[in-house]
Amino acid sequence: MSRTLAIPVRSELAARPATAWFVVAFLVLAYVLSYVDRTIILLLVGPIRADLGISDTQFSLLQGFAFAVLYTLAGIPIAALADRFDRARIIATGIGFWGIMTVLCGYAGTFWQLFAARVGVGIGEAALSPPAYSLITDLAPRRQLGRALAAYNVAVYVGIGCTFVVGGWLVDTLVAAGGVSWPWLAGFAPWQQVMILVGLPGIPMAIIAFAMLPEPRRATARSAERARSQPLLPFMVENRKFLLALFAGFAFVSLLFNGYLAWLAEYFLRAHGWSKSQTGFWIGVVMLVCGPLGLAASGWATDTLLKTRPLSAPVHVGFWGAVALLPWPMWATVVADPWLGLCGIAFIILFSCFCFGPAVVAIQLASPPGLRARVSAVYLFAMNLAGIGAGGTLIAAVSDHVLRDEARIGDAMALVGSAAVLLGVLFLWAARRLIVHQEARGEPPPTR
Repeated sequence: MSRTLAIPVRSELAARPATAWFVVAFLVLAYVLSYVDRTIILLLVGPIRADLGISDTQFSLLQGFAFAVLYTLAGIPIAALADRFDRARIIATGIGFWGIMTVLCGYAGTFWQLFAARVGVGIGEAALSPPAYSLITDLAPRRQLGRALAAYNVAVYVGIGCTFVVGGWLVDTLVAAGGVSWPWLAGFAPWQQVMILVGLPGIPMAIIAFAMLPEPRRATARSAERARSQPLLPFMVENRKFLLALFAGFAFVSLLFNGYLAWLAEYFLRAHGWSKSQTGFWIGVVMLVCGPLGLAASGWATDTLLKTRPLSAPVHVGFWGAVALLPWPMWATVVADPWLGLCGIAFIILFSCFCFGPAVVAIQLASPPGLRARVSAVYLFAMNLAGIGAGGTLIAAVSDHVLRDEARIGDAMALVGSAAVLLGVLFLWAARRLIVHQEARGEPPPTR
């Protein structure tokens, strides 16, 4: 790894914690909304399959690949803009765009129309996290950076939890009633009405972002120009071994997490006969409890360890979180008792979240300010292509083509999840070894 991992650049607003925490709170709310809009489709497997006449594998493409293909690819050029221009306006534009595209999902009447709308949702959501990570890192006091980024990432689990708890009830209610009779929703199937209703809040949220989200001046004119002119590729090549191991390790953890997330609702329906509202309630509760708990614990552990291990702290925390994940995929969807299975799911969520918090800190601390959004986008590319893009589809492919029994979706989840977490541990062990060696050579920690 290079000694030139970061450039000391500090925003003039970084000394104002009230501003920093306002921005974090707003971005948390936006991130919650993004996860509601991308996740609600997981509760609509049956109605969408029935209306569009598609298989599990085709549905997994709607849920995962359609969303991830441009979510991952668009993230890098959007992040390049965020390293140079107004991050607040980029975020606001993305919120409005994904809200409109979620609404258009409700207007879809064919597989390809829904596929195209899901691609649009992915493009819009690609404009959120890379500039958000960069903005938070510029604004938050260094001693609280782990907690600030962990707080932002709590939105993932709050969004998923709210989607399952409220969305499960909403789906069951609308399906039982045959949909609502409001004039502007008349003629739409219940699943289409759900998509329209969850997409609409993105429009006022975008207006608020344009009006209220600040963009700090990131440096003096000379420092800002130097940061903006930094090319990404030389930095990535120079630090390729560490970044490859780090990205791959967390990508395999993401594959486990997102693969399970894609099929949990349908697994409890097929294997245990639970309704969507029952499944949504319990998965949502587990997500709302274990997600924030895992992130809070990892944020505290990272900030504590940074005092003595200024380079390697977040990688240590992420590695041990992945180790703690190892036994649970072979348990959660294999045991006969659904409540014991739910306990296993709780540990998968807890330790996955424990990994994801320090992952973001590691990327931000290892990146120069002029490259933070772009390096974050490459990280998210790996995470989401593996997790959202491949996780659900790999499980569906094992179920459809290896086990050849859709009732054995739980066995497919166990096989894919166990392989993913084992590979994640191996890659994170390699990343940890590399960063510890650099730390032992006495190289200075990255600074802002």
